[in-house]
Amino acid sequence: MEIDEEKIDEAVLALLYLTLHDGGRAWKSFDWDAMNRLHEKGSH
Repeated sequence: MEIDEEKIDEAVLALLYLTLHDGGRAWKSFDWDAMNRLHEKGSH
């Protein structure tokens, strides 16, 4: 089975958004590979 990293990244980004608090902080205990891909895409 092929893993769609784009869908994983979208889900992680959505979860980051849903956990926003204190003026823009988010819970960041997500897969480091996904977080690195999001950072490289400029979604930080």
